[in-house]
This record gives sequence, structure tokens and C-alpha cells, in this order.
Amino acid sequence: MFIKRIKVKRILSRSGIGGCRYALNPYLGCSNGCYYCYAPHILRSLNFNREWGSFVYPKENGPLLLRKELKRLKRGKICIGTVCDPYLKWEEDFHITRNCLEELRFVRNPLSLQTKNGLILRDIDLLIQLNAQILITITTTDDRLREIFEPGASPVGERMRTIRELRGAGLSVTVFAGPLLPGLSDQYSALTELVAMVQESGAERIIFDLLNPYPVVRRRMGKLYRRYFPDLGSELDLAIKNRKGYRRKVKDRIEKVKKDLIIETIF
Repeated sequence: MFIKRIKVKRILSRSGIGGCRYALNPYLGCSNGCYYCYAPHILRSLNFNREWGSFVYPKENGPLLLRKELKRLKRGKICIGTVCDPYLKWEEDFHITRNCLEELRFVRNPLSLQTKNGLILRDIDLLIQLNAQILITITTTDDRLREIFEPGASPVGERMRTIRELRGAGLSVTVFAGPLLPGLSDQYSALTELVAMVQESGAERIIFDLLNPYPVVRRRMGKLYRRYFPDLGSELDLAIKNRKGYRRKVKDRIEKVKKDLIIETIF
């Protein structure tokens, strides 16, 4: 893993994600190493010479910049972790995410934060003060699949325990089940297990999402499927080339799964 501290010109940017006006990413790059991640496409103009997942650049001046930028900030939700995970293991040393949260105490903008990692519990005191909305990403309940598709992220069991602790502290927690893995976590049995597990964890809702068909995602996912799941290549092709048809199939499965469950599901 290549780690290098950098200084940036700004820490907040306008976000194109629905419901988010501003994006805040304390790190450039991400050690979760998720093969389905769309961030390499979004950040392609930066011309990284390293494979996504093999480098992390901590934005060491991020908290100081945030203090300045907040003085002229307009209303709107701030979303932390749109193209990086704010709680990579390196955050334990650099504290950039925590220091940004400290600065955010002085504004009233709504705040959401998305992560796959249990280190978020370290900052539960600040998250309570900020009344933050938390999204925990879980793409599969199978840790064998997790090790293949997101090798640097926390195990599934740790994420479930994290949800329970966050909910026990009174925080709002949504599970982001995305992207569903074609032919794997998008199947009826896998969806049933995932939704039941999320409901048991105490999360308030679960949001499902599909694979983004960007060229870099297709290349990286295709490589994994050819290596580990050669018989499921047609499932991956369907998800990428026939998105409307694939979406209908997945939606029908989700509708069947949620009939007997209480938890709110969004797709």
C-alpha cells in the first residue's frame, strides 16, 4: 500500500449524488480495494499511475481548509465518503475524518457519512453531537465474497456489530446494499438472508443499488468473474448490457423478499 500525505486546494466539492449538496472526502484513494467501485471513473482525470485500492493520499490540510470553507457555506447536506471510505484503517493514525467532524460542529448543515468500517465507533461522541445520518455499506453476507470483491474492508460481522452499537447510541443508520453482485448477492436466497440480517441489526432501512457500468468497473469486475465465477459471466453481462431488464428482475426479487419483513426497503 502506497501512503503519501498531500495538501489540497479545497476539501468540499459540489456533489451530484441525490440529496447531497456537498461532498467531503478526507482521503484520495481507498484501501478497501472494492472492484466494483465507481470512484476510479469519477476521478479518472487525475491520471493515477497505480491500481485503485493500492494507494491512499491523506489530505493533511483538510480540516484547516474545512474551517475556512464553512464560513461561506450555503445550506445543504454534507456527505462524507462519496469517493473514499472516511474510516480506512489509516484514519486511526491521521485523524483527518475526526478533525473534520470537530469543525462541522460549528455549522447546522445536515450531515451523512458512509463507510464499511468499524472504526467509525471511535467518533460516536461527535456523530451524536452532529446528529449524523450513517450509511453502512453491505454488498453481501458472505465473507468469502467480501474477501474477493472488497478485500480491504471490515468483515460482515463487524459491520453488523457496528450497526447495533450505532443504533444503541440513538443514531440513524441505513444499510446501503450496493452494488448487488450479479449472479451472487442479487439472488433471492442471498437477498432474503441480507434483509433478515439487516433487520436483526436494528438498522432503520436498507437501500439497494445496482452495479455502475463504467468502463473501469466492467474491466475490473470482468477480471474477477473470469477468475472466480466463469459460469456467471452471462449474469454480469446482463447487469451491464441490459440494465432495464436486469433491474426488473432484481426488483421482482426484492418485492418478494420484503413482503414478510418490517424494515423499510428502497430500490
